[in-house]
Amino acid sequence: MPFTKPCFKRFLHVKHPGAQPASSSHSQQTISVHYGRERGVILEEIDEAQLLLLSQLDGRHSFEDIVSTLQQQHPQVTAEEVSEALDELLHFGLIEDAAVEPPATLLPSDLERYDSQIHFLSLLDASGTQKYVFQARLKQARVAVIGLGGLGSNVLLGLAAIGVGSLRGVDGDQVELGNLNRQVLYEVNDLGKPKTLAAAEQLARFNPNVQFEPVQQTITSSQQLGALIEGVDLVVFCADQPREITKWMNQAAFQREIPFIIGGYHGAGAEVGPFVVPFQTACLACAYTSLDPDEGTIAELAWIEQAAWLRHPNIHFVTALSAHLICAEVCKYLLGNSAPATYNHRYLLDLQQFTLTASALTRASNCPQCANRSSSNS
Repeated sequence: MPFTKPCFKRFLHVKHPGAQPASSSHSQQTISVHYGRERGVILEEIDEAQLLLLSQLDGRHSFEDIVSTLQQQHPQVTAEEVSEALDELLHFGLIEDAAVEPPATLLPSDLERYDSQIHFLSLLDASGTQKYVFQARLKQARVAVIGLGGLGSNVLLGLAAIGVGSLRGVDGDQVELGNLNRQVLYEVNDLGKPKTLAAAEQLARFNPNVQFEPVQQTITSSQQLGALIEGVDLVVFCADQPREITKWMNQAAFQREIPFIIGGYHGAGAEVGPFVVPFQTACLACAYTSLDPDEGTIAELAWIEQAAWLRHPNIHFVTALSAHLICAEVCKYLLGNSAPATYNHRYLLDLQQFTLTASALTRASNCPQCANRSSSNS
């Protein structure tokens, strides 16, 4: 157990059963450790020494102090046994090291603003030492959002909310009244403004610690798109015009080896994925390469190429859901603690039926875009 000051994670509630009657012959107890109403862990057959150990996990006691306290009342307990017990609690994701200090890159205002979020990151932290590192990774990340319409504007707001430190927004349109049913980044006072300018003003009010680079351009080629994503860690692709733009995104990403994720919405369906990592996952060209025209699969992927020419019915909660599903996948990637579920997959969540449909993508050995290199060389 490498922890200096082992403690229960701050959001957990430890529920003791109460005092046992003096006449009780049972010296073992059951302890519940939980958060929320239903999630948690039941620790059964806890003896007096273990109960004393649990009472010491408040972040104020060092490992050595805990061992000393236990041995004063239970001399048979060894430091190795205490370490093993703490390892088991760590295995269940219940404890962390209270001695871990946030890195200097996180300001006091960051720690206050993201306090609840850091608790969430602690929930994801299997090591018990990385919650501040996770938040620092978000702050250090550089993400480009291509297209600031219904999907992209919600993505931009979501990424700013979790503290992604550097955002670049690319769009060539102006704010229209018909945008405001779903593009919550903009207001009535923004009508007629370039979307990138309106986004910059709103983000400066919402989270001034996020650096936002507005790029007011209409994309006309893969070369132009490549220049627009230069220097970022990840691209969130939310554009649907012109018709070829999705293929341009795939080409530009591979030329610069920059990962990207796409999403969308279709009526009551919120879509997320695929997440493309050049030379590691299936790419959009793989999807085309593997099509068999006789099986009608070209029609299945028409969403990729035809989106610019269709007028999609939409409503805010579907658009926002798709955007926030994308943000969740972006967060996984930037934290580096688990692989996005949208690697080689896209998902459609139908809000009318509450059904989830997954479609798998496979790397094509003859893909003209990504077959020339293996993942080991990427």
